[in-house]
Amino acid sequence: MAKLGAEEDQQEYMVSIEEINTITKCLFLNKQLQDIFNHLSRQEHLPIRHRAH
Repeated sequence: MAKLGAEEDQQEYMVSIEEINTITKCLFLNKQLQDIFNHLSRQEHLPIRHRAH
Protein backbone atom coordinates (compact mmCIF):
# COMPACT_ATOMS: atom_id res chain seq x y z
CA MET A 1 0.00 0.00 0.00
CA ALA A 2 2.80 2.40 0.86
CA LYS A 3 4.56 1.70 -2.44
CA LEU A 4 1.40 2.48 -4.40
CA GLY A 5 1.07 5.78 -2.53
CA ALA A 6 4.68 6.66 -3.32
CA GLU A 7 4.15 5.90 -7.01
CA GLU A 8 1.02 8.04 -7.07
CA ASP A 9 2.88 10.90 -5.39
CA GLN A 10 5.68 10.62 -7.94
CA GLN A 11 3.22 10.66 -10.82
CA GLU A 12 1.48 13.74 -9.43
CA TYR A 13 4.88 15.35 -8.87
CA MET A 14 5.82 14.90 -12.54
CA VAL A 15 2.56 16.52 -13.66
CA SER A 16 3.16 19.35 -11.21
CA ILE A 17 6.62 19.99 -12.70
CA GLU A 18 5.08 20.38 -16.16
CA GLU A 19 2.44 22.72 -14.78
CA ILE A 20 5.05 24.75 -12.90
CA ASN A 21 7.13 25.08 -16.08
CA THR A 22 4.10 26.27 -18.03
CA ILE A 23 3.07 28.73 -15.33
CA THR A 24 6.65 30.00 -15.01
CA LYS A 25 6.85 30.65 -18.76
CA CYS A 26 3.52 32.49 -18.68
CA LEU A 27 4.58 34.59 -15.69
CA PHE A 28 7.89 35.42 -17.38
CA LEU A 29 6.11 36.51 -20.57
CA ASN A 30 3.59 38.52 -18.55
CA LYS A 31 6.46 40.26 -16.75
CA GLN A 32 8.10 41.11 -20.07
CA LEU A 33 4.83 42.50 -21.44
CA GLN A 34 4.26 44.47 -18.24
CA ASP A 35 7.74 46.00 -18.51
CA ILE A 36 7.09 46.94 -22.15
CA PHE A 37 3.74 48.55 -21.37
CA ASN A 38 5.21 50.40 -18.39
CA HIS A 39 7.99 51.69 -20.63
CA LEU A 40 5.51 52.76 -23.32
CA SER A 41 3.23 54.49 -20.83
CA ARG A 42 6.13 56.67 -19.64
CA GLN A 43 6.88 57.90 -23.17
CA GLU A 44 4.59 60.01 -25.33
CA HIS A 45 6.64 59.50 -28.48
CA LEU A 46 8.56 56.33 -29.08
CA PRO A 47 11.36 56.30 -31.64
CA ILE A 48 10.98 53.48 -34.13
CA ARG A 49 14.10 51.40 -34.44
CA HIS A 50 14.66 48.91 -37.24
CA ARG A 51 16.80 45.93 -36.41
CA ALA A 52 19.42 44.92 -38.95
CA HIS A 53 18.81 41.41 -40.22
